Amino acid sequence: MRRRAQITLGAIFFGLLLIYGGVRFVRTFSLLGMESDPGWRARQVGSLVLINQITGVDPQRQLRLGDELVGINGHAIKYATDVAPIFNNIEPGEPYTVLVNRNGFLQPPISLESQEISLFSWVVNGVVRLVIPNIFLLTGLAVFLFKPDDKQALLLALMFGMFTGAIFAIDPSFAGEPLLLVGVMLTVHIVSVFLWPVFLHFFQIFPEPSALVRKSPRLEGYLYLPHLLTIFPYFVILNLLAAFAPDRSVYFRLSFTPLETVSMLIATLYIAGGLLSLLVNYRQAGRPSRRRMRVVVAGSIAGFLPMFTAIGLSMLFDLQKNNPKLAQWLIVIALFSFPLFPLSFVYAIVRHQVIPVRLILRRSVRYLLVSRGFIIVQALVVFAVLSFLLTGSRLAAIDRLGDRADIIVTMAATALAIGVLTILNQQVMPIIDRLFFREAYDAHQILSDLGMAMRSVTTVRQMLELAVAKIQEALHVESINIFLRNRAGGDYPCAISSSLEATGVRAADFDSSLWLPADGYAVNKLRRSSLPLTVDLASWGQGIPTSDAETVELRSQERAMLRRIRSSLLLPIATKDELPGIISLGPRLGDLPFSREDKQLLMAVALQMAFAIQNVELVQQVAGEERLRHELELATTVQRRLFPECPPESVSLDLAGVCHPAHGVGGDYYDFIQLRDCKLGIAVADVAGKGISAALLMSTVQASLRSRAQSVNGNLIELVSSMNELLHLSTDAASYATFFYAQFDEQTRMLTYVNAGHNPPILVHAASPARAQRAGSLGAGGLASIPVEDHVGAFELRVRLLTSGGPIIGAFSDCEYEQEAIQLERGDVLVAYTDGVTEACNSNDEQFGEPRLREIALRSAHLSAAELSEEIVEQVRGWCGDTAQQDDLTLVVMKVK
Repeated sequence: MRRRAQITLGAIFFGLLLIYGGVRFVRTFSLLGMESDPGWRARQVGSLVLINQITGVDPQRQLRLGDELVGINGHAIKYATDVAPIFNNIEPGEPYTVLVNRNGFLQPPISLESQEISLFSWVVNGVVRLVIPNIFLLTGLAVFLFKPDDKQALLLALMFGMFTGAIFAIDPSFAGEPLLLVGVMLTVHIVSVFLWPVFLHFFQIFPEPSALVRKSPRLEGYLYLPHLLTIFPYFVILNLLAAFAPDRSVYFRLSFTPLETVSMLIATLYIAGGLLSLLVNYRQAGRPSRRRMRVVVAGSIAGFLPMFTAIGLSMLFDLQKNNPKLAQWLIVIALFSFPLFPLSFVYAIVRHQVIPVRLILRRSVRYLLVSRGFIIVQALVVFAVLSFLLTGSRLAAIDRLGDRADIIVTMAATALAIGVLTILNQQVMPIIDRLFFREAYDAHQILSDLGMAMRSVTTVRQMLELAVAKIQEALHVESINIFLRNRAGGDYPCAISSSLEATGVRAADFDSSLWLPADGYAVNKLRRSSLPLTVDLASWGQGIPTSDAETVELRSQERAMLRRIRSSLLLPIATKDELPGIISLGPRLGDLPFSREDKQLLMAVALQMAFAIQNVELVQQVAGEERLRHELELATTVQRRLFPECPPESVSLDLAGVCHPAHGVGGDYYDFIQLRDCKLGIAVADVAGKGISAALLMSTVQASLRSRAQSVNGNLIELVSSMNELLHLSTDAASYATFFYAQFDEQTRMLTYVNAGHNPPILVHAASPARAQRAGSLGAGGLASIPVEDHVGAFELRVRLLTSGGPIIGAFSDCEYEQEAIQLERGDVLVAYTDGVTEACNSNDEQFGEPRLREIALRSAHLSAAELSEEIVEQVRGWCGDTAQQDDLTLVVMKVK
């Protein structure tokens, strides 16, 4: 709440500053657009426009300082800003007349001749009115947008923003301004008079808290006390009088001249104290910090020293009178040097990150400008609406309702604005977040890069650093902590901690005080569900009541540890039956929580990490063995864990699956995936290649399938297309896979499948003659009548080949696929296999062949799925005899009950 209020108030201030600066920017163009110089200057003093400076020779003879300007060329002059537009149309050397009041008496018209504007005067005016204020304003606004919740950055942004308003708050003039603009200018002036204590406060904590602040933290608040007693009340009263009683402001300044002198002296001391603090902090800083601060120190000295020199020399020697030329050049040097102060900070922030905004820049400048700019727009809209309601005839109408009506209307309008903006934020901010931040990563590319890189890791530490880097690159979270199971004790100590800092991502060794207990709520929850767990510390563990004091204490410690690392999301690093690790993610730097797409990406990364951890652990277990045996045993063990231990239980299906690698490890793959809504996924794949490389590629296929299968909701084309793209990105041209995937709906008995270049699975229909006639022949969707002698009751067995789909996955970037849905009935049998079955050769180099496989499927369709798979394997091995197995033999059988 405090952070949101801080950002909102800052946004309102900078929004008002933009209006304030914009008005002055436009009026400066009018001043710079003057065709000629009148030879004198006028300023607003209360309701009067007085001659305060005479520069021309001719005006010196006829005008007097303090003359009240009444008119020029017949145009009445009510405000000092009326002068510039008149001289926009008077050429140099052209005569004009001036009407003035002197000592209360109207003087006869004075004829003068306009002068040519010198380049020197034009440049100085442009620098003073356009360049310097806008450099400070834009620098402050940029720092605020990039890092509004950082204390140093916020003070720096306010300090730069206040420079614009503070210059004019010292000598305010609101004459001729509309009421709404008066409110804007007055607000900016009152806030900006805090410039001087904010200046000192910033340099007391930059780049680190000074010794005084470290010794007495309350000093930060006490710094504002002299300001609140002198500068603030004096200039607030002066600005209020200038806005609503301009004539009284003149008498106020005359009556309280000593207070103004004291206020300006204290303001000077604030500036001097801030610069002195900068120098002290610079001298006490270490060498790296001094290198980063060097530009800031040089820019601050170069920006302020000429100004202090010009002021000091002018006061000591009265240079304006005794040597005006020298005074003029000193002022010019001071003015042109002053922008070095903010520009040095700009350079130091971009080059050396003296204020930690580099991380925010990496998030996306567009995202920040739009999201923070949206907040400023909201603040401006609220301000405009309230200003409209509480001014002019609307305010008079409200006042007629009662003495307190304006308060009630203000409260009601504010409450309504908060409600409307809350609803608007809920609708707009997710759109902004998706447009400018959610698309900042490509999930396929990250997964492919991670899969490629993890093949080369040899230690768990390397794998953890790699995973942390990829997650930070994609999502930009405040912190990442990875906990790995200690096999000896079962607990999960922290293996790596990562956090975002000014220089990027910092990865540190584990902290022994960070650990998750094996019997804790987090481990038990993740072990049971294997889904991401959102951390809500307020209700942590309440769903599992316990009266055990030891368990309550353990849960309390777990909650304290998660609060310490600012955990926002927990992810399981899980395999089929184990939980080797847990990933803890802090809040995202974006304004919204983790989206569904984020969680899908993270689960896919966690799945790859689980495989990599098992891989590395097995490597370490057999590190002493010779290399070939080590690789074979490792890959065999890992690959075996990737296959289902047993088919899932189903009321409507009888399932069986076998895989017999030819060389310990291979590239064949099959899987059963339990889906939501009583659906089951069946996959068979054959990866090109042999041995370890094929097994690793097969693990990528499995990780991609498992991470996406739950979310496609029957759209198998999207599933296979995304797997094709991932495999193409993560492999070379020689790596590809044939792939068959089917999804069976146990409620409707509908089978939907896609065949991506795989051996067409055999579907045996227990079909009546009428159904067979409707199905057609081989030319109609691949249904062929196979003459057989066996019949099951009144049904004839027919074979159908499942060929609908598209090309192999991984070979080409853009492939089109199609899916087909088939209604199955009781007794139907599906046999999916790899080419290791049909291409198995005997001693005469004759292949087993697809016709023999179809014949076995037809003849043995009455058997159970397990019996049919055993029959096929026995027939293949009997065909091969003593011939060694050359290819992996993989087989999946599904029979409808």
